[in-house]
Amino acid sequence: MKSLSYMAMAVTMVVALTGCNDWLEVPVEGKSTSKELFEKGDGYRSVLHGVYMNMAEDVLYGKNLQCGLVDFFSNQYNVNVRNEDLSSRALIAAGNRDYKNTQLTPEINNLWMSAYKCIGAANGLIQSVSGEDPNKFAKGEMEKNMIEGEAKALRAFIHLDLLRLFAPAPKDDDGNAYIPYVNTFPNILATHMKTREVLDAIIKDLEEARELVKPYDTSLYGSGASASGKARFYNQFDYGTTIYTNREELDEFFGGRGYRFSYWAITATLARAYQYKGAYEDSFYDKAKECADEIINCEIVAEDKTKYYPFKEENFDGFFYAERPEEASDIRMVGNLIMGVYRDNVKTGLISNMLSQYPRRKSVVAQDQLFIVNT
Repeated sequence: MKSLSYMAMAVTMVVALTGCNDWLEVPVEGKSTSKELFEKGDGYRSVLHGVYMNMAEDVLYGKNLQCGLVDFFSNQYNVNVRNEDLSSRALIAAGNRDYKNTQLTPEINNLWMSAYKCIGAANGLIQSVSGEDPNKFAKGEMEKNMIEGEAKALRAFIHLDLLRLFAPAPKDDDGNAYIPYVNTFPNILATHMKTREVLDAIIKDLEEARELVKPYDTSLYGSGASASGKARFYNQFDYGTTIYTNREELDEFFGGRGYRFSYWAITATLARAYQYKGAYEDSFYDKAKECADEIINCEIVAEDKTKYYPFKEENFDGFFYAERPEEASDIRMVGNLIMGVYRDNVKTGLISNMLSQYPRRKSVVAQDQLFIVNT
């Protein structure tokens, strides 16, 4: 299969700057009805925020779809090690691709169910917001469309990963149906579809989502929120951009675009979807390249005419002090990241849990080397 390497999308978990907005308080399930939740525009913000939070759980992009099960499936780790270095029978089975292992099967089932639960939440949001009065939202129709667009992108993005995990790649397409593309809520018994049909539905959603979020993300104000990695992930906006000039007026919902499906994150996902579909017809590789080029060549012009190229220039400054890591800066290389999910691992106590349970090789008693990488 041909491949394109014009861009990569990485998942990162870093500390964002957030305000004390009510919409950040996601209602506890069962404590409020959808009717009550959607009485105000902020209710839609809360639900969208909740779907992103669900994506960051361990079972999905917090671990298993980032550095957990998928990396064992693809043999990133060495499973032929001592029990004290790797005791999880499920991860060992994943490394051996023993998919019917009794320890691994529940993990796979949980991944499947959690992914479709996220999709279901996105569907409920889409159905509610699509017919809503724009005047209910603080920023009117632009905000309404932005929420709907991001929800559609979420739905498409998760389906794309499910397709890649649970169905043959397009070059090996046998014409059978493998996964459903769920776009209604509720949907108790969804119909499984063929790989090509699922890809068509993914691309349709992404194209629609891109147009819905475009008015904000390509505006003078919105483009400044994506002008650099620090702007996208830390709300540290670049001097001269409209959003910098009006920083005191910023509604936090419209910052942190690196943690959301912005126009650029959707375009990157489109590039991946078209590339995947290229096995059916070469012209889809051209579409993938077109999407990737749009990101790489993105030019943002600030009010003072300064030009920014938010995804083009690599920055490896964070590794200059490899021998003195405490002096390193930007070790996450946020300037090269398009989008990531957010989770405060320190606040939730997950760092120590990962260190104690994740595979590591002990070189000597006093030294741990995190991850048993399969070299």
